[in-house]
Amino acid sequence: MSVTINDKYIIDRQIGEGSFGKVFRAHHKTSREKVAVKINHGENDNIILKNEARIYTILADIKGVPKMRNFGMDGSYNFMVMDILGPSLLDLKNEYGSAENNTHNEKTLSLQTVLSLGLQMLRRIEDIHTKGFIHRDIKPDNFLFGSETHQHVLYIIDFGLTKKYCKYIDTDNSSSQDIEHISCETGRKIMGTERYVSVNVHDGLTPSRRDDMESIGYVMIFLLAGYLPWSESVSESKSKSESKSATTTHTADISNMKKSIGHWILENNLPTEYITYIEYCRKLTFDERPDYNYLRTLLLNLFKQKQFKVNNCFEWSTNTLS
Repeated sequence: MSVTINDKYIIDRQIGEGSFGKVFRAHHKTSREKVAVKINHGENDNIILKNEARIYTILADIKGVPKMRNFGMDGSYNFMVMDILGPSLLDLKNEYGSAENNTHNEKTLSLQTVLSLGLQMLRRIEDIHTKGFIHRDIKPDNFLFGSETHQHVLYIIDFGLTKKYCKYIDTDNSSSQDIEHISCETGRKIMGTERYVSVNVHDGLTPSRRDDMESIGYVMIFLLAGYLPWSESVSESKSKSESKSATTTHTADISNMKKSIGHWILENNLPTEYITYIEYCRKLTFDERPDYNYLRTLLLNLFKQKQFKVNNCFEWSTNTLS
């Protein structure tokens, strides 16, 4: 027996799981149009989904943010209906990446593809920051390509952890501080996905724009190298039922590995531009506006140095995304 949401959307199958809810592929029972439906249970999760729906409304005019079609309550759970998208960057890496010349036998994407993806990721986050929000959960799973007519547009999803970082942004004066910027607290638990969070977040500091930017750096390195040097430690910490002290030790070890990522990049013959990128993000002060153009220039200069063509040609370009 099929499940129908709001007497309009028939659930087909589960396609993902966000921070606070499961995501299903569905279709409108009359028009048959395909959509994505996010559903959650529990009072706290419902509050979070309501906040996420509000954020989707605020970000509606940003390219690369899927359109929210509907939001409401059906029985004991809340639902949110959105545009259906294509595969995530993690899916594409696993399906179309190459494991040749990789000592860890992990699939990797080409430098040209990763640079092109990086440019789109930077644009998405800059636009979100301009609206006064930080995402706080940057990872390959949360970047998806559009389906059908938007197959070359990279979308960002899952705003369950997204938070307002200031009341107003002075876009005419890049040197000024943003009005009513949130304050920096210490001793906080990790917010986001441990594998990709910044060193500052590991150190218990409140996330801000700089941390979204550093996380994008780790995503690019992961896609290019196929893995991150601390990936195994993250897996181990999740697979064991550990004491608080053991978990703290794991987190400290991962943080230390992130602090020495520059040496690892050199040892693995990755472009030194990624060292420059990460170091720049870490030197930003808590409430400082990142120089998005500078970071884009880092990627574009490497793009030109390698004589890559700007043609939206990815490993999967000859295949239809769905």
